[in-house]
Amino acid sequence: MLIIKPGILAFYSPHILADKHQHAALQLVWPGAQGHWQLNAEKGTAPLLIAPQAEHDLAAEHCWIILLEPLSVAGKHALQHMNGQLLVSLPGPASAADSTELLAALSHLLGLDKQAFNLQISDSRLLRLQQQLDQCFNGGCIKPSQWRARDIAAGLALSESRFLHLFREQMHMPWRPYLLWRRLLCAVQALHQGKSATNAAQDAGFADSAHLSRTFRRHFGLSVREAVQLARSD
Repeated sequence: MLIIKPGILAFYSPHILADKHQHAALQLVWPGAQGHWQLNAEKGTAPLLIAPQAEHDLAAEHCWIILLEPLSVAGKHALQHMNGQLLVSLPGPASAADSTELLAALSHLLGLDKQAFNLQISDSRLLRLQQQLDQCFNGGCIKPSQWRARDIAAGLALSESRFLHLFREQMHMPWRPYLLWRRLLCAVQALHQGKSATNAAQDAGFADSAHLSRTFRRHFGLSVREAVQLARSD
């Protein structure tokens, strides 16, 4: 089971074993009724929040793995729960049984509504840029070659240096790592649509499937083959 939309990437797995990795998203590991996890040296059955860029490995059984954009309302609210810590357990019931119930259950866990997964961006130019990036979720992925910082800056009537500064100020991370994160989401979307790893790599702007696989493992702790199995398990 897989959910991929602006602000959130989530999948359910009966078994996952991820090597050490780190990523830009805030992560929630949410066990089902019989689920449990082991992260680094810790074990548990309660929902677990993992801070962005926190290096970790993960073994989990019957869990939802939920990645939240830190700038979504849900991401900001979850970060407040963390209060600067890298790992925080949350009190909560077993997670939803299927993807149609997950967002409602997650919203209830965090005390939010379903709009909480949308990004909060105050600058209208960056909001338009984000809407363009979100076309990927509707099958209209724009090739990464069109996302050079200087070209985007020109389209926004900004200098390249001003654009990079504004983006980091608003998004709390540099443009290039954020773009890489969105390209990985694009690849996941392509895999879920049934495309091969080679075609997914091409769609998301990676040199080849080997390049995509290396980047995948670094950011998710999984191989592309494992990601394909998870993406198609629903």
